Amino acid sequence: MVLVGVGFCFGMAAVARAFGYSVALGAFLAGCLVAESGAGRQIEREIRPVRDMFAAIFFVAVGMQFDLGDFESTGRWCSSFCSSSQWAS
Repeated sequence: MVLVGVGFCFGMAAVARAFGYSVALGAFLAGCLVAESGAGRQIEREIRPVRDMFAAIFFVAVGMQFDLGDFESTGRWCSSFCSSSQWAS
Protein backbone atom coordinates (compact mmCIF):
# COMPACT_ATOMS: atom_id res chain seq x y z
CA MET A 1 0.00 0.00 0.00
CA VAL A 2 2.89 2.33 0.75
CA LEU A 3 4.40 1.80 -2.68
CA VAL A 4 1.11 2.63 -4.31
CA GLY A 5 0.72 5.84 -2.29
CA VAL A 6 4.29 7.01 -2.84
CA GLY A 7 4.16 6.01 -6.51
CA PHE A 8 0.94 7.97 -6.92
CA CYS A 9 2.57 11.05 -5.36
CA PHE A 10 5.59 10.80 -7.65
CA GLY A 11 3.32 10.20 -10.63
CA MET A 12 1.17 13.22 -9.88
CA ALA A 13 4.31 15.31 -9.38
CA ALA A 14 5.56 14.21 -12.81
CA VAL A 15 2.21 14.98 -14.42
CA ALA A 16 2.12 18.43 -12.82
CA ARG A 17 5.66 19.08 -14.06
CA ALA A 18 4.69 17.96 -17.57
CA PHE A 19 1.85 20.52 -17.59
CA GLY A 20 4.14 23.31 -16.43
CA TYR A 21 3.15 23.37 -12.75
CA SER A 22 5.43 22.81 -9.79
CA VAL A 23 6.10 19.28 -8.59
CA ALA A 24 5.08 20.41 -5.10
CA LEU A 25 1.59 21.16 -6.38
CA GLY A 26 1.31 17.70 -7.93
CA ALA A 27 2.50 16.01 -4.75
CA PHE A 28 0.12 18.13 -2.68
CA LEU A 29 -2.84 17.15 -4.84
CA ALA A 30 -1.84 13.50 -4.66
CA GLY A 31 -1.58 13.77 -0.87
CA CYS A 32 -5.05 15.28 -0.72
CA LEU A 33 -6.48 12.47 -2.82
CA VAL A 34 -4.76 9.79 -0.75
CA ALA A 35 -5.95 11.41 2.48
CA GLU A 36 -9.54 11.40 1.25
CA SER A 37 -9.37 7.76 0.20
CA GLY A 38 -10.29 5.02 2.62
CA ALA A 39 -6.67 3.91 2.94
CA GLY A 40 -5.30 7.30 3.98
CA ARG A 41 -4.83 6.42 7.65
CA GLN A 42 -3.20 3.08 6.88
CA ILE A 43 -0.76 4.66 4.44
CA GLU A 44 0.02 7.40 6.97
CA ARG A 45 0.87 4.81 9.65
CA GLU A 46 3.02 2.75 7.30
CA ILE A 47 4.91 5.67 5.80
CA ARG A 48 5.79 7.32 9.15
CA PRO A 49 9.29 5.71 9.36
CA VAL A 50 10.08 6.82 5.81
CA ARG A 51 8.91 10.35 6.66
CA ASP A 52 11.09 10.43 9.77
CA MET A 53 14.12 9.25 7.79
CA PHE A 54 13.67 11.98 5.18
CA ALA A 55 13.16 14.59 7.91
CA ALA A 56 16.49 13.62 9.45
CA ILE A 57 18.21 13.75 6.06
CA PHE A 58 16.68 17.19 5.42
CA PHE A 59 17.92 18.68 8.68
CA VAL A 60 21.40 17.20 8.24
CA ALA A 61 21.57 18.60 4.70
CA VAL A 62 20.46 22.04 5.84
CA GLY A 63 22.88 21.98 8.77
CA MET A 64 25.78 21.10 6.49
CA GLN A 65 25.16 24.25 4.44
CA PHE A 66 25.93 26.57 7.37
CA ASP A 67 29.32 28.20 7.38
CA LEU A 68 30.47 28.23 10.99
CA GLY A 69 32.76 31.15 10.24
CA ASP A 70 29.68 33.33 9.82
CA PHE A 71 28.60 32.54 13.37
CA GLU A 72 31.77 34.06 14.82
CA SER A 73 30.69 37.64 14.10
CA THR A 74 27.08 36.83 14.95
CA GLY A 75 28.15 35.29 18.23
CA ARG A 76 30.05 38.43 19.22
CA TRP A 77 27.06 40.60 18.42
CA CYS A 78 24.69 38.33 20.32
CA SER A 79 26.93 38.12 23.39
CA SER A 80 27.36 41.90 23.51
CA PHE A 81 23.62 42.41 23.05
CA CYS A 82 22.68 39.90 25.73
CA SER A 83 25.20 41.25 28.23
CA SER A 84 24.02 44.86 27.92
CA SER A 85 22.66 46.55 31.06
CA GLN A 86 19.10 46.45 29.70
CA TRP A 87 19.03 42.65 29.71
CA ALA A 88 21.14 42.11 32.82
CA SER A 89 19.21 41.32 35.97
